[in-house]
Amino acid sequence: MIYPPSPHSFDRSIVEPSSAFKFAVVRTLLAIILFIVVYLLLFAGTVGLSAYLSYLAYTLLAKKIHWITILLCAAAVGFGLFLVFFLVKFLFKRDKADYSQLTEITESDHPKLYEFIRKLADECATPMPKRIFLSADVNASVFYDQSTLSMFLPVKKNLIIGLGLVNSMNLGELKSIVAHEFGHFSQRSMKLGSYVYNVNHVIFNLLYDNDTIEQLIERASAIHYFFGIAAYIALFVINIIKYILRAFTR
Repeated sequence: MIYPPSPHSFDRSIVEPSSAFKFAVVRTLLAIILFIVVYLLLFAGTVGLSAYLSYLAYTLLAKKIHWITILLCAAAVGFGLFLVFFLVKFLFKRDKADYSQLTEITESDHPKLYEFIRKLADECATPMPKRIFLSADVNASVFYDQSTLSMFLPVKKNLIIGLGLVNSMNLGELKSIVAHEFGHFSQRSMKLGSYVYNVNHVIFNLLYDNDTIEQLIERASAIHYFFGIAAYIALFVINIIKYILRAFTR
């Protein structure tokens, strides 16, 4: 395997993050923590309200069972569940990654390339990519698979190598480009990237992706006007929640 040598020494101060960069990282981390705290408070409030309404419904039905009380209790319980669903609906949203323009390669397919990348990863003191893809671009990049679980579990990054880049550079230049991408692997601040993505995903889902909520309101209104009233009151409360979230995400 041909492997261009690396410099024996370099000025490590050039890779030290600036004070402004560190401040931006801390500010981002605090913003994420603030959002999570606000969200958990809102979620706890809606769950508590839903439980309280369910208790009132049970108490009312225990005293008198009538079609009106049944409808009222069902509407009250539905009101609470409607609010809870609004705050957790992002968990059911699936954004399927489009890999149609990428070709995944394995070590058995290209052992020399994997050997080259593995040696470079060891030299850069970074983990190997989870998966390696080829593209037609004159570029190299890093990405990670996004999911809600990535907010709680470590996320392994994938490497994309553009064949246009390979065909336009010599081996030493290619090594420099891939080493630059491995810099993203080793940056501790990059770990926030997954959290930033997921928080933005949750915020967008709560504030703007509400087609399902509108459909539920229409279906509830078609069942009985009691359910329609409960749904529209829930929508009013949801707008208050959205106002609070907007105030904390500006």
